[in-house]
Amino acid sequence: MDPQTRLETFKDSLRLKYADNPKGLRSYIADLHEAADSTEVAITSTTLEGGSNSGQLVLEPLAKLNAALAVLREIAPELLPDAADTVVFADFRGGYLDT
Repeated sequence: MDPQTRLETFKDSLRLKYADNPKGLRSYIADLHEAADSTEVAITSTTLEGGSNSGQLVLEPLAKLNAALAVLREIAPELLPDAADTVVFADFRGGYLDT
């Protein structure tokens, strides 16, 4: 299986698993972030309501993290930090105020 197909398969499984629980996906992303410095991640099985599947899917941790963030962006964009909310005011006395 080529890497792009692996990522799409991983995204599909996340969409199915977390469709009704986007906060659970955000928690999962936090866990992925903590583990992102390892070399690879292997998924050997998954269980969803109504069935299960097994096999091996090996992904680079940052690719997996990016895929999970993309799915969260699709199903619950309000749970992502919004860079547009950050405003920087110039203080002409030599400093900056971030709000």
